[in-house]
Amino acid sequence: WTERVARYTEQDARSFFRAGFRQVTDERVIQNATCDFLFLIPPKPPATDFPLLSYEEATEMEFVKRPVPLTQTNEEKELFKFVVDIIQKRKNLVSLIEEYDGPIEEISL
Repeated sequence: WTERVARYTEQDARSFFRAGFRQVTDERVIQNATCDFLFLIPPKPPATDFPLLSYEEATEMEFVKRPVPLTQTNEEKELFKFVVDIIQKRKNLVSLIEEYDGPIEEISL
């Protein structure tokens, strides 16, 4: 199923190539993207520099793709959870301190 969706997604993206759009190539943008392919709009006025490409020409063009995210090991997941728990406890402590309206001697942690 995922291969099929990927194939159709790529097929749809090739239509943008054919219409004169060009793919974003800035690595910072690509790595932070939430979608598979990002395109730039064709230049204005109508793209005379970019004529409509044939299907074959669009098929030969290479896509810039996002790097595949690395999977976390169990140790990394545990460490992440540990750090998130510590951050949450500190946030709770800060909230208690900010909300406290009594004498300082009465604060107990």
